[in-house]
Amino acid sequence: MNANDLHDIIFYVMYASLVAALIIIIERGLFFAYTRRQTMRLLRALTADIRHIHDLPAELSQRNSLPATMIAPLLPQAVDRDRDELNDLIDTQYLQSKPYMTRGL
Repeated sequence: MNANDLHDIIFYVMYASLVAALIIIIERGLFFAYTRRQTMRLLRALTADIRHIHDLPAELSQRNSLPATMIAPLLPQAVDRDRDELNDLIDTQYLQSKPYMTRGL
């Protein structure tokens, strides 16, 4: 095997790595854009009278979305809590949901 063959093999491996990296970047970009859109819809729908995930509009509560999954356990517990208790609940839910958020990375 001469140096030119080795050079060609290395470049083909680099091209394949570039294609794989671009595919991952595009997929993650689409996922984060979709999740952000779901989060914005959920944020607009959340009001003070929402106490359960089923109180949300059907388009938000029937889909298996990451933002709805993260906030669902907090809704019933958020009634009559002060700001510090609510922050503790949010931190606890974040730590419990972290594996779902980082899945696929």
